[in-house]
Amino acid sequence: MRELRDLTRRRTYLQGERNRVLNRIRRLLETVNVKLGSVASHISGKTARLILAQISVGNYVPEELAKLAKASLKNKRAELTASLQGFYTEHFRWLLAESMQELGHLDRKLEMADKRLGVHLRPHRDLIERLCTIPGVEFTTAAVILAEIGFDMSRFSDPAHLASWAGLCPGNNESAGKRYSGTTRKGNRYLRRVLTQSAWSIKRKKDCYLTSLFWRVSVRGGQKKAALAVAHRMLTIAWHIIAEGGTYLEVGANFYEKQHPDRSARRLVRRLEQLGFEVEAKPKPDESSSKTNTPAEAKPDTTAKSKSRKKPEMKLSAAPPQPKPKFQKLLVRRKPRAPKPHEPTVMPHVESAT
Repeated sequence: MRELRDLTRRRTYLQGERNRVLNRIRRLLETVNVKLGSVASHISGKTARLILAQISVGNYVPEELAKLAKASLKNKRAELTASLQGFYTEHFRWLLAESMQELGHLDRKLEMADKRLGVHLRPHRDLIERLCTIPGVEFTTAAVILAEIGFDMSRFSDPAHLASWAGLCPGNNESAGKRYSGTTRKGNRYLRRVLTQSAWSIKRKKDCYLTSLFWRVSVRGGQKKAALAVAHRMLTIAWHIIAEGGTYLEVGANFYEKQHPDRSARRLVRRLEQLGFEVEAKPKPDESSSKTNTPAEAKPDTTAKSKSRKKPEMKLSAAPPQPKPKFQKLLVRRKPRAPKPHEPTVMPHVESAT
């Protein structure tokens, strides 16, 4: 376990050094007015590496460099030619060649570290594959999770203890019944970093429960708090997978709304009414009940089937906008909500191994 932890932390260090070299190359290109990063998505891609290699050996002709474009950048050769119109010097060429050699050296070091990690984690291949079913978790992320928290979850009585140890839960700063700043503790910086990066990577994923959690929390707390909340949920799911077995079970982006459909419908209707519409929503008819009412010898009615498959009826009619008072927020008083009964925590994201 100690060797695995040393490997993952070594890889984190190498990745940080590689990012610093790439940033130095970007700043170096800006000094000679080369705007390669404005056309290529990143300067570590195949086309950018070919162009930088030619510049480092003394080829400064923009038209010839633009011919090295690959894939989608072939359609942007005019923009590439314009972005490569710089003020090249021998000193710039030498610095770029040194940086490119350092970048290649770090790439080889990272490849060796990945191979070494694969050898150490070969006996736990099944667990790695089950952890990779979590959205945003790949081999490197799963390796860091196992290296930092281990394979034995008996040291953490429940996922809340693990999240507290990792620093992925709000701080508890309370005195005399008054709550102060809920800043998170430092925790394990390697585990916290990799899970937060994974949370940011799935913010655009389609039909994913964790993505819907991200945007639901970001509405009231901002995207940084949402990324931390998703990282907390991912660590909780990883605890269940390691301790209890099974794989991640995707429940869909609308799982939360399905738990309270009436409340979700009222919220959507209220939103349409705020936009100036009169809404009349009807529940969708149950297909199973309609099938049981039809006799066995009767032929199936295709028109009835098509009607039952239609979306729920909703009549919208534009209503004239009503004049609102100047200080509407001060005039509206909400009724206090009744306390809700305690509901046990449900983990629908982990499918049991049995």
